[in-house]
Amino acid sequence: MKAIKQFLTLLSDGILLSFSQIFFCNKKWFGFVLLLITAAYPYKAIVGIASVIISICFGLLFKFNTHFLKTGIYSYNSLLVGIGIASLYQLSLIIIVLIVFYAILSLFLSVWLFHYLQKFKLPFLTIPFLLCIWMVHLSNFAYGSIESNLYSEPIFNLFEPFSNGFSNVVDHSFLADYWHIIFKSISGIFFIHNDLIGFVILFSILIYSRIAFTLSFFGFAIGILFFNLFLGDNKELILNTDGFNFILIAIALGGFFIVPSTKSYVFQLFAISFSC
Repeated sequence: MKAIKQFLTLLSDGILLSFSQIFFCNKKWFGFVLLLITAAYPYKAIVGIASVIISICFGLLFKFNTHFLKTGIYSYNSLLVGIGIASLYQLSLIIIVLIVFYAILSLFLSVWLFHYLQKFKLPFLTIPFLLCIWMVHLSNFAYGSIESNLYSEPIFNLFEPFSNGFSNVVDHSFLADYWHIIFKSISGIFFIHNDLIGFVILFSILIYSRIAFTLSFFGFAIGILFFNLFLGDNKELILNTDGFNFILIAIALGGFFIVPSTKSYVFQLFAISFSC
């Protein structure tokens, strides 16, 4: 019984902290909020959680460090991979096989990159996720029989009135277009483009860290400035994850991996402009 209890505790902590690790946070309440809002799109949430469970179980099977499994460091990339696959394909037998395969591959890439880059004191961030999701995209031609459902999953009925109501409020607010872009950009990390979900994420970041919250707006402002300069149409940010990248880079360089200072803000400026 004790072993089962320990396993379930590790599993629950691993799931919640996998969500929160995406935003460089180690608070379970933050992960629970992210899980709850992702559940507005049940298919994505279920596949993402299943990917984390697969990752943790195989991590235990191969006797990887339980601390890193419990804190979500080894599994948050698997979460993103699972949600990414769910945003591309409807569930079928071959998709289940793909989910299992890429969840395990993401785990091994996370473990290897974590220890390899640690020698150089560098973070591995979402490199495993990017490698896996690129492989999914590049191998699309091999899965011609799979029906694509890119961004087509309807929001859960219970959330829909709140989501529509909040979007209407944003429509009538000052600088409405920019609010839409920032909310939908930050929710885009979960392959969801929803104003209410983006607002809840930003508000949770504010509660967790005022520095991270401030950096989110700083990074987004710099990013959208350069995006307009290079491409001229900032509404494209809604259709991809560039907007979230600006925010993530700002949080990472401005208040997590580097101590906040004038130099860190200058470094963010160059990093965000380069990411455009």
